[in-house]
Amino acid sequence: MTDFGMFILSYLIGSIPFSYLVPQYFAKQDITRTGSKNIGARNAWQVTGKPWIGVLSLILDMSKGVLVVAIAYLINHSYEYSLFNGSMAILGHNYSIFINFKGGRGLATTAGVMAVIAPVAIFVWLAIYYISNIYSKDIYVRSLIAIAGTFISIIINTDIFALPVYFGYMYYNGYYDKLIIYLGILLASKQIPEIIKQKIKNNTEN
Repeated sequence: MTDFGMFILSYLIGSIPFSYLVPQYFAKQDITRTGSKNIGARNAWQVTGKPWIGVLSLILDMSKGVLVVAIAYLINHSYEYSLFNGSMAILGHNYSIFINFKGGRGLATTAGVMAVIAPVAIFVWLAIYYISNIYSKDIYVRSLIAIAGTFISIIINTDIFALPVYFGYMYYNGYYDKLIIYLGILLASKQIPEIIKQKIKNNTEN
């Protein structure tokens, strides 16, 4: 498979809208029309009122990132190749071709990617997310803070984060930091509009 073909495949795998399909199939609920209207596990849980639907959606969305990185690793044993294909899966999740380029916020699929190539990042993200509760109760603000903190930490000390747990040797091509910055921007771009919406809503209500 060519690199371009792998990039497209990664995007298509990421585009499978599990958080839309699971509540649609099991609860006959269209989460794009209710709740936060976000196509993610949290909204699937809240709209259906069934925790197991949210958990199943979360696991399936994470599995997309895991699968893409696993396939990429078999083709090319570089961090960058795996990370770039992982970012294509996240792009697909955020802007799915199967549902008119709508999607979620990318956090679950990112967790799947990081679980394979930088597992420490998940724990750092969770720690920053919960600590940021001191500053804000808004989940989007806290997510943005956690994203920024985690990816800055990765750039500062890549060796601590880039520990292949499930695979063998992986090598660097020299543009790991640039991909981390791109991935951070990709995730932040889905949080910032939500923060703005919340600000507008709060100002309107006040």
